[in-house]
Parts: sequence; C-alpha cells; structure tokens
Amino acid sequence: MEKCINEQAKQLTPSAIKYLMATAQLCSAGEGARCVDVAARLNVSKPSAHAMIQNLCSLGLATKKRYGIVRLTPEGEAQAKLCEACYAPLYERMHAALALDEELCRSVALNVLSQSYERIDELAESLNTGNTAYPMKEMYSL
Repeated sequence: MEKCINEQAKQLTPSAIKYLMATAQLCSAGEGARCVDVAARLNVSKPSAHAMIQNLCSLGLATKKRYGIVRLTPEGEAQAKLCEACYAPLYERMHAALALDEELCRSVALNVLSQSYERIDELAESLNTGNTAYPMKEMYSL
C-alpha cells in the first residue's frame, strides 16, 4: 500500500501542491486547520477545499475526521517542506529573470514543481544551494 501512496504522491497536480503548502502553513502552530480555513487562505469555495483535502487524505498526505480538523501526516509534512523549499526560489527567479506578473510566476512555479515532482529532492538541493547543475531541460520529457 505504501508504494501505491508514494507513486500517487509523485503525481501531485499544481493545485494539490498549492493546497498541501497552504495546509502546512495553517497547521504550522500544531493545531491543524479546518477546510474553511484552507478555502479562505486560497480564496476558493469550501466544497473545492474539501474535495482537495479529501484528495490529499487519499494520497496519505493528510488526515481529517468528519467535520473535523485537517492535519498533515508525517509524509505530508515532509512533502510540504520540500515543495516550499522549491517554490519560493522558483518564483523569485522567474519573477526577477522574466519580469512576469506575480500570478503567472506562481502558476508556473507550481507547474514546474508538479512536472518535476519525482526529482523534487534534487530540485530543492539545487535551488537552495545556488547550484546550476540541475538542467532545466531535463525537468520535462520533450
């Protein structure tokens, strides 16, 4: 079963990554979060937040009891930290180098994370050490 979860986690969509990071931020005080809090943070409807939280739960990245608090699993916390370690440097580099608007930079950064998720450890290390050895063209199967 764990292999199945890990395989699914490797296929996180940009939206799932966004929800994972938002949930991690809301849970950072150790108290968990409610779906309504996640919805408010991301400016989405409660049903959308609930559906994506259920998706994160099915991937083994979060837990939620009926009408309860959402908490990330240890795997979810680890994945959120990796995503956060990559997201900010990706966003900042694209914004500085390409002068794209902020929303487009956010979207592109999430898409890059999603497409390179199987190698996110390498990406995080490369982005946070200033190492340029991580070839951008290899992040996508062209």
